[in-house]
Amino acid sequence: MLGRMDPERDLVAGTRFKLRRAQEHLNALDAGVAGFLGREPYAVIGRFEGGRTRHVHEFIEMEKPPVEWGVWIGEFAYNLRAALDQAVYHLTLSFSHKELPGIGFPVEGTREAFFALSKKTGNLSSHSGLWRIRGTAPDVQHLVESWQPYNDPKGDGALIAVLSRVGNQDKHRVPVLAAATFVEGGIILTPPHPGRSRLHSGPTQHGDIVTEYEFVSPAPPATTVRGEFRFDVVLEGFGEVPAVRLLTDVYERVKHMLNSLLMRAQI
Repeated sequence: MLGRMDPERDLVAGTRFKLRRAQEHLNALDAGVAGFLGREPYAVIGRFEGGRTRHVHEFIEMEKPPVEWGVWIGEFAYNLRAALDQAVYHLTLSFSHKELPGIGFPVEGTREAFFALSKKTGNLSSHSGLWRIRGTAPDVQHLVESWQPYNDPKGDGALIAVLSRVGNQDKHRVPVLAAATFVEGGIILTPPHPGRSRLHSGPTQHGDIVTEYEFVSPAPPATTVRGEFRFDVVLEGFGEVPAVRLLTDVYERVKHMLNSLLMRAQI
């Protein structure tokens, strides 16, 4: 005989399944990137120019990251956002004992937007962040407000902003993964020859110059120039942090937030 289902417990289980599904997408991306980089899809080619007065390393992209990865990232972001929204929905039912329209987990860039008031009535605006969690307990409202990006724009708050940006981007186009080159240890000249170097680390496109060394005088024929390079994959438009590391940090942050919210669930 089947037992009677508890809708509230079932809702919390569904929220955790969303988190688990996001983890599956992240694991698939991690394995995919590792295999992709193992095929050595990127390289640099060094050459002298200007009568040996300049040496450059040029980035060569022989293979692009699969578009499918962008789809995984979009679904990853969707599941994390949905899990947060569902947690707020559950906490609203738990505290207010009824459904309310427009509820969900807010992500606001400013304190003014989170606490915005209606210009017509002076009451809480339906476009504010606080309005979306108005049916939850005061301690939940305080906690969610403390997690907003404007409170920690360079730390955990930035991770929530990344999640929001990726999710919004995915509504219009698939997130794009791009190459990144990291120059490690600078440029090594054998034998040494005076000059000035310029290095580029971070997102890289085919044909970009990633190192440049200008000699004060033409380099002797025996001079060799070597650079140490590391390649990775980044999310286009999201800086130079490798995509898997960035999304792992986002996942861990959301997991912590969800656990904190669901601990307050009265079931």
